[in-house]
Amino acid sequence: MNWKKVVLLVTATMTLLAAIPAHGSLAVAVAASDLQADAEWGAAPTELRVGDTVTLALKGMRLSNLIAFEAFVEIDPVQLALVEAKAGWHGFDALQEEGTVLHFASTLLGKQAGVSGIRTLSEFKFKIKQAGDITLKLKKIIFVDSSFRSVAIEKDIELHLSIVNSGTTTPEAPVTPILTPPVSPSVTPAPSAVVPNTQVMRVVVNQEKADEYLRITASQSGLPGTLRPAGELVDVQFTANESTEIVLPVKNVDSKDTHMLGVYFLDTNSHKWVYVGGKLDKDRMEMSFEAKQSGMYAIMAYDRSFLDVSGHWARALIEQMAAKHIAQGTGMDAFEPDAAVSRASFAAFLVRSLGMTSQDMSALSFPDVKEGTWFYPVIATAIHHDIIDGDSGTIRPEEPITREEMIVMLMHAYSKVQGKVDPRPSTVVGSQERESAFDDAGDIAAWSLAAVKQARALDIIEGAESNRFFPKEKATRAESMAVILRLLAHM
Repeated sequence: MNWKKVVLLVTATMTLLAAIPAHGSLAVAVAASDLQADAEWGAAPTELRVGDTVTLALKGMRLSNLIAFEAFVEIDPVQLALVEAKAGWHGFDALQEEGTVLHFASTLLGKQAGVSGIRTLSEFKFKIKQAGDITLKLKKIIFVDSSFRSVAIEKDIELHLSIVNSGTTTPEAPVTPILTPPVSPSVTPAPSAVVPNTQVMRVVVNQEKADEYLRITASQSGLPGTLRPAGELVDVQFTANESTEIVLPVKNVDSKDTHMLGVYFLDTNSHKWVYVGGKLDKDRMEMSFEAKQSGMYAIMAYDRSFLDVSGHWARALIEQMAAKHIAQGTGMDAFEPDAAVSRASFAAFLVRSLGMTSQDMSALSFPDVKEGTWFYPVIATAIHHDIIDGDSGTIRPEEPITREEMIVMLMHAYSKVQGKVDPRPSTVVGSQERESAFDDAGDIAAWSLAAVKQARALDIIEGAESNRFFPKEKATRAESMAVILRLLAHM
């Protein structure tokens, strides 16, 4: 190992020098009272049995350039046996068990940027040994930022678990979801009428399987972030292959984390959660979604952050788009927000955000869209939905997209979904009308002007500097996330 720096906290009661790899160095942080970081436990499964394993997440809140932390967790070893402890980032971890206290420390390595905002700090996996009520206590946690300043929080942050003996079962709960059956356009029920839902056989909260399925992690589902339950496990059974809108209550989620919410479907063959989507009603704290097949569904909070967006103007919206599985990283913890986005990548973002399914690719006849490339099905879908046009017989999928090209593609998608008039102009717009939009409207091509004007009218775009649009400049990955998120607000 040839790590240049390892930052590890040391207290008077414990020294982790032996755990530091060769060539590492120890830096002791200086206390700073102005750091505002805090911690809390993530949601725990609602029902556990003796013999089960349970993974409990410790989350950091209001983090600012965090590079290391040290946690002291008190457990009852008669009730719980530690199986594994790991950090929520890629770094160097050290663990020591001291009687009833688990002492866990972790630090980022090398020149990684510090972590900010909300982040899963660590996950503790336990084997349950004894029935009854169990309380875990975070007795103390120390945070260290990139300037080697530290803050220690000493208070009992508790997490309570209720354990039943192995073999104890809980009867199925009554139906709690709300079903909104599709109504034929030719039938208009009276305001008080109940429309029978003939294709749904049953929708029940499945407590028996919740213990097993709601503990399937993001990594087990092939996702790079963290998943935690934000509602009940719901079993939907159809009698016909039709879709139905279902509304589920949101539970155990702080209002500041609602941007992470989504509905997931359990693929029982692969034992993985698959993102479905969903629309949140913040006032009622409910999520509606379209169930298209029988099976298990649940609301989950998906926390996906990137180290290189800390302090970036688009950080919040990038993480929101990541929770919708639209923003995907260029590496394990990187998004490259200021990098140029290609025409194919932007088309992929749009197709993914609007839930457009792959289309027949046999009609593709562009010389620069070859079968076997990652963007081949994306381009086919985008062309089918009139999102992208060929340019003199080519698509130029790997070329950076310009800001005006991005907006034209975006407004094509808006027109397709909303059924609005396509903004593609048939005539050249006069210079007087050009000047009514941006100060550099004269630089906007005639073929893109109508789309640019429409996007500005919808508040999807703004002037970058002094009311200028810079139509010929390359669009960045962060800008692409911003305009798509604003587009989705109109859907």
